[in-house]
Amino acid sequence: MIPTNINPQDLTWTELKNIVLAVSDQVDKTSRQMEETFARMDKSDKKFKELSSRFSSTIGNLTEGLMEPEALRIFKKAGFKVNRYFTNMKKHDRDSNVEMEIDQFMVDGTTAIAMEIKTACNKSDIDHFIAKMGRFKKLFPEYGDKTVYLAIAAIKYNRGSDRYAHEKGLLVVRATPDNIFTLDSTEGDEMLTY
Repeated sequence: MIPTNINPQDLTWTELKNIVLAVSDQVDKTSRQMEETFARMDKSDKKFKELSSRFSSTIGNLTEGLMEPEALRIFKKAGFKVNRYFTNMKKHDRDSNVEMEIDQFMVDGTTAIAMEIKTACNKSDIDHFIAKMGRFKKLFPEYGDKTVYLAIAAIKYNRGSDRYAHEKGLLVVRATPDNIFTLDSTEGDEMLTY
């Protein structure tokens, strides 16, 4: 225990030395406790990030699952002639070490639609999708003869990202209050294709 109300002039050399040693021990103990606390916080932070990632992945899978049975119906109703669809279509090019995944891909005849599905869509998601699709025909040459339209589907569009997607030429699919998906009007829009 470190005395708190001492007049330093009344101390002997031995008493002063003992106080300094006690303070030093207390500092060491506090330092160890802080290191242990930081280690626990780091461990908690890692667990939180892991749980957050799992939760986001689960919500994303749920959104994709909700969209899957609706996609063909939505695009056929809009006049697109697509009859086959693939979910989570992946390709890895070993030569360039490039990997791509398309959440949902619908195709028939000369037409195809590549759709990115988001729970909440931001402008950066749209930019990333467009950039990713720039490599599509290199990774999927079997669809080189198709006109590939790009679509984005989301339950929520953040900060005008739906308008941004329209401006970029994407087909925009959104959830309605009664939990079905609908395609925004494409009349007058110039569609981006690959």
